[in-house]
Amino acid sequence: MYRKELETMDPRFRVFGSLFSLVTRLEVMGNSQDFLGELTTKQWYLLIHLITFFREPPTLSALAAEMDTSHQNAKAIALKLQEKGYLELVKDKKDKRTLRVIPDKTKIEAYEAEMGGENNAFVDKFLSALSSEELEIFDRALVKLMEMAEDIRKEQMIK
Repeated sequence: MYRKELETMDPRFRVFGSLFSLVTRLEVMGNSQDFLGELTTKQWYLLIHLITFFREPPTLSALAAEMDTSHQNAKAIALKLQEKGYLELVKDKKDKRTLRVIPDKTKIEAYEAEMGGENNAFVDKFLSALSSEELEIFDRALVKLMEMAEDIRKEQMIK
């Protein structure tokens, strides 16, 4: 669905707009039962961060920061995952105001056993549009854009 008008558009704005369009398309596909089963893309994203970047149960705030989202948004997603049995939110032993996010590794492993192959197949198919060289270039470009977004956020003091 590449419209003719896009060909004459300033490439900066075409790329910027395409990033939003791509995220929306991926989220819609990801939210279908066929793709992630009972999880939404945001729930899947939280679990990926939880099991990939933390050796010990993180605070909800630390998890939200790692996900680049607000505490409130992370809490809403985590509460849904808690209802589904993927994690538990518990008060920290030292600071009762702080919530810790404890993954249910058995439930997550069962999900991975059921859906992991399909998820991997989707990623492989989606990224097969790029050659290995293009994938490396795209990866480096995304890192640069993420770093620039962080710089702008700090510069403009955006939370």
